[in-house]
Amino acid sequence: MSNAKTGLLSEQFEASIQATLKNATGIDEEKRYTQLKDGKAHPLWLMGHLCGSLDEVTNHWILNGEKKMAKEVDAKFSPDFFGGLPITSDREFYPTWDEVIRLYTDIGADSVKLIAGLDDDQLDSALLGPVPEQAQDFFGNVGQSLGSMLQHDSYHRGQMMLIAALNN
Repeated sequence: MSNAKTGLLSEQFEASIQATLKNATGIDEEKRYTQLKDGKAHPLWLMGHLCGSLDEVTNHWILNGEKKMAKEVDAKFSPDFFGGLPITSDREFYPTWDEVIRLYTDIGADSVKLIAGLDDDQLDSALLGPVPEQAQDFFGNVGQSLGSMLQHDSYHRGQMMLIAALNN
């Protein structure tokens, strides 16, 4: 059994999660619900979306782990093409920033543990969890899909910071 690759991959996930958390802590409270256009993402939605993606896609679909996010919370942060609710700037609609940050931290820690527990040979296997039929075309094997999820986190981290920076 070898886990040199999965060990490195778990370290990359840990670094990505920590980078997202570091950036998120730098977003001023008044900018967390800023939308550049009505109906578009704001930093809080993006953090919640990253929580849901780690929970549903990384931990559940790719790695067959248990989900932590309640369905009603996940629906608030899912994209419309996966049945998500419309994005709003209404603060009362969402969990608090601190709740979302805690959830991201906990779910991210689960991701790191699940990846570290893989054998390198599993990176070439089909996804380990129950991927819905409408989502199967988005994914390759475990290793490719985990790489895509690292890019997903990085993309939305940058988007979140750009929205906050443009709101000066």
